Amino acid sequence: METRKEKSRQRRPTEVSPGPSDIRPKTKADEFHNRKRREAYHTDAAYRKAIKKRVKDAYYKGRPPPVSPLKDGPIVDGQEVELYPINKATTGNIFVEEAYTIPSTAVALGKDPLTFKRWIKVGMVPPAYYEDVVHHYGHFLRPEVEILAEELDRHHGEYQYFREDHVETIRRIQNRIERYRRAR
Repeated sequence: METRKEKSRQRRPTEVSPGPSDIRPKTKADEFHNRKRREAYHTDAAYRKAIKKRVKDAYYKGRPPPVSPLKDGPIVDGQEVELYPINKATTGNIFVEEAYTIPSTAVALGKDPLTFKRWIKVGMVPPAYYEDVVHHYGHFLRPEVEILAEELDRHHGEYQYFREDHVETIRRIQNRIERYRRAR
Protein backbone atom coordinates (compact mmCIF):
# COMPACT_ATOMS: atom_id res chain seq x y z
CA MET A 1 0.00 0.00 0.00
CA GLU A 2 1.28 3.44 -0.98
CA THR A 3 1.46 6.30 1.46
CA ARG A 4 0.22 9.79 0.72
CA LYS A 5 3.74 11.05 0.36
CA GLU A 6 4.56 8.52 -2.32
CA LYS A 7 1.37 9.33 -4.23
CA SER A 8 2.13 13.05 -4.20
CA ARG A 9 5.62 12.40 -5.54
CA GLN A 10 4.14 10.49 -8.45
CA ARG A 11 1.76 13.35 -9.32
CA ARG A 12 4.43 16.05 -9.37
CA PRO A 13 5.45 17.26 -12.81
CA THR A 14 8.91 16.28 -13.86
CA GLU A 15 9.54 19.42 -15.95
CA VAL A 16 11.47 22.19 -14.34
CA SER A 17 10.54 25.80 -14.99
CA PRO A 18 13.09 27.80 -16.95
CA GLY A 19 15.75 29.28 -14.74
CA PRO A 20 17.86 32.40 -15.07
CA SER A 21 20.21 30.68 -17.50
CA ASP A 22 17.36 30.27 -20.01
CA ILE A 23 16.53 34.00 -19.99
CA ARG A 24 18.37 36.29 -22.41
CA PRO A 25 21.26 37.92 -20.53
CA LYS A 26 21.31 41.70 -20.32
CA THR A 27 23.54 43.50 -22.74
CA LYS A 28 25.28 46.87 -22.61
CA ALA A 29 22.57 48.25 -24.93
CA ASP A 30 19.89 47.24 -22.36
CA GLU A 31 21.79 48.99 -19.60
CA PHE A 32 22.16 52.11 -21.77
CA HIS A 33 18.40 52.26 -22.51
CA ASN A 34 17.49 51.66 -18.87
CA ARG A 35 19.83 54.45 -17.78
CA LYS A 36 18.28 56.80 -20.34
CA ARG A 37 14.76 55.93 -19.10
CA ARG A 38 15.76 56.50 -15.47
CA GLU A 39 17.31 59.87 -16.31
CA ALA A 40 14.23 60.92 -18.31
CA TYR A 41 11.97 59.85 -15.44
CA HIS A 42 13.88 61.94 -12.92
CA THR A 43 14.40 65.02 -15.09
CA ASP A 44 11.26 65.26 -17.27
CA ALA A 45 8.04 65.90 -15.32
CA ALA A 46 5.80 65.21 -18.35
CA TYR A 47 7.50 61.85 -18.97
CA ARG A 48 7.20 60.94 -15.28
CA LYS A 49 3.49 61.87 -15.28
CA ALA A 50 2.88 59.78 -18.42
CA ILE A 51 4.63 56.76 -16.88
CA LYS A 52 2.64 57.09 -13.64
CA LYS A 53 -0.61 57.34 -15.60
CA ARG A 54 0.29 54.28 -17.68
CA VAL A 55 1.09 52.26 -14.54
CA LYS A 56 -2.09 53.41 -12.81
CA ASP A 57 -4.24 52.60 -15.86
CA ALA A 58 -2.65 49.15 -16.10
CA TYR A 59 -3.35 48.57 -12.40
CA TYR A 60 -7.02 49.55 -12.66
CA LYS A 61 -7.62 47.71 -15.94
CA GLY A 62 -10.29 45.17 -15.07
CA ARG A 63 -10.69 46.57 -11.55
CA PRO A 64 -13.09 49.27 -10.50
CA PRO A 65 -11.35 52.36 -9.12
CA PRO A 66 -11.79 52.82 -5.38
CA VAL A 67 -14.72 54.95 -4.25
CA SER A 68 -13.94 57.67 -1.73
CA PRO A 69 -16.10 57.59 1.41
CA LEU A 70 -16.00 61.42 1.38
CA LYS A 71 -17.77 61.76 -1.97
CA ASP A 72 -20.93 63.00 -0.23
CA GLY A 73 -19.18 65.18 2.36
CA PRO A 74 -18.37 64.45 6.03
CA ILE A 75 -19.37 60.99 7.24
CA VAL A 76 -20.96 62.21 10.51
CA ASP A 77 -22.62 65.45 11.57
CA GLY A 78 -21.19 67.91 14.07
CA GLN A 79 -22.86 69.32 17.18
CA GLU A 80 -24.31 72.75 17.89
CA VAL A 81 -21.77 74.39 20.21
CA GLU A 82 -21.08 77.84 21.65
CA LEU A 83 -17.76 78.95 20.19
CA TYR A 84 -15.41 81.90 20.00
CA PRO A 85 -12.27 82.55 17.93
CA ILE A 86 -9.13 81.41 19.79
CA ASN A 87 -7.04 84.56 19.23
CA LYS A 88 -9.76 87.09 20.02
CA ALA A 89 -11.39 88.31 23.21
CA THR A 90 -14.19 86.06 24.45
CA THR A 91 -16.73 88.79 25.14
CA GLY A 92 -18.98 89.70 22.24
CA ASN A 93 -17.51 87.12 19.88
CA ILE A 94 -19.48 84.09 21.10
CA PHE A 95 -21.72 82.40 18.55
CA VAL A 96 -23.54 79.06 18.21
CA GLU A 97 -22.83 76.92 15.17
CA GLU A 98 -22.44 73.30 14.11
CA ALA A 99 -18.84 72.34 14.82
CA TYR A 100 -16.53 69.36 15.26
CA THR A 101 -13.85 68.71 17.87
CA ILE A 102 -10.55 67.51 16.47
CA PRO A 103 -11.32 63.81 17.15
CA SER A 104 -14.84 64.14 15.71
CA THR A 105 -13.39 65.89 12.63
CA ALA A 106 -11.12 62.88 12.14
CA VAL A 107 -14.10 60.51 12.42
CA ALA A 108 -16.12 62.68 9.98
CA LEU A 109 -13.25 62.36 7.49
CA GLY A 110 -12.88 58.61 8.03
CA LYS A 111 -9.46 58.93 9.65
CA ASP A 112 -8.01 57.97 13.00
CA PRO A 113 -7.89 60.88 15.50
CA LEU A 114 -4.14 60.42 16.02
CA THR A 115 -3.56 60.64 12.27
CA PHE A 116 -5.56 63.85 12.06
CA LYS A 117 -3.71 65.34 15.05
CA ARG A 118 -0.40 64.49 13.35
CA TRP A 119 -1.61 66.23 10.18
CA ILE A 120 -2.27 69.35 12.24
CA LYS A 121 1.05 69.09 14.08
CA VAL A 122 3.13 68.84 10.89
CA GLY A 123 1.11 71.55 9.12
CA MET A 124 -0.77 69.46 6.56
CA VAL A 125 -4.06 70.86 7.90
CA PRO A 126 -4.43 74.28 9.55
CA PRO A 127 -5.09 74.15 13.30
CA ALA A 128 -8.53 74.70 14.81
CA TYR A 129 -9.47 78.37 14.93
CA TYR A 130 -12.43 78.21 17.31
CA GLU A 131 -12.75 77.08 20.94
CA ASP A 132 -15.64 75.70 22.90
CA VAL A 133 -16.84 78.12 25.60
CA VAL A 134 -17.20 75.40 28.25
CA HIS A 135 -14.24 73.04 27.77
CA HIS A 136 -11.98 75.20 25.57
CA TYR A 137 -11.53 72.36 23.04
CA GLY A 138 -10.44 73.36 19.55
CA HIS A 139 -13.22 73.08 16.95
CA PHE A 140 -13.59 73.11 13.18
CA LEU A 141 -16.79 74.58 11.76
CA ARG A 142 -18.99 72.50 9.43
CA PRO A 143 -17.92 74.43 6.28
CA GLU A 144 -14.24 73.87 7.15
CA VAL A 145 -14.83 70.13 7.52
CA GLU A 146 -16.70 70.14 4.19
CA ILE A 147 -13.69 71.84 2.58
CA LEU A 148 -11.41 69.18 4.05
CA ALA A 149 -13.74 66.42 2.81
CA GLU A 150 -13.90 67.89 -0.71
CA GLU A 151 -10.15 68.28 -1.00
CA LEU A 152 -9.39 64.84 0.43
CA ASP A 153 -11.97 63.33 -1.95
CA ARG A 154 -10.32 65.15 -4.85
CA HIS A 155 -6.92 63.91 -3.62
CA HIS A 156 -8.29 60.36 -3.33
CA GLY A 157 -8.81 60.34 -7.11
CA GLU A 158 -5.06 60.31 -7.57
CA TYR A 159 -3.72 58.80 -4.33
CA GLN A 160 -5.17 56.54 -1.67
CA TYR A 161 -3.14 58.20 1.08
CA PHE A 162 -2.23 61.71 2.18
CA ARG A 163 1.39 62.52 3.00
CA GLU A 164 3.53 65.53 3.80
CA ASP A 165 5.03 65.59 0.30
CA HIS A 166 1.62 66.09 -1.36
CA VAL A 167 2.26 69.82 -1.40
CA GLU A 168 -0.41 70.78 -3.94
CA THR A 169 -3.22 69.27 -1.89
CA ILE A 170 -1.87 70.76 1.36
CA ARG A 171 -1.66 74.20 -0.26
CA ARG A 172 -5.22 73.91 -1.65
CA ILE A 173 -6.61 72.89 1.76
CA GLN A 174 -4.83 75.69 3.61
CA ASN A 175 -5.76 78.35 1.06
CA ARG A 176 -9.44 77.41 0.98
CA ILE A 177 -9.76 77.25 4.77
CA GLU A 178 -7.91 80.56 5.22
CA ARG A 179 -10.16 82.20 2.60
CA TYR A 180 -13.24 80.91 4.43
CA ARG A 181 -11.96 82.16 7.79
CA ARG A 182 -11.15 85.61 6.40
CA ALA A 183 -14.55 85.91 4.75
CA ARG A 184 -16.34 84.98 7.96
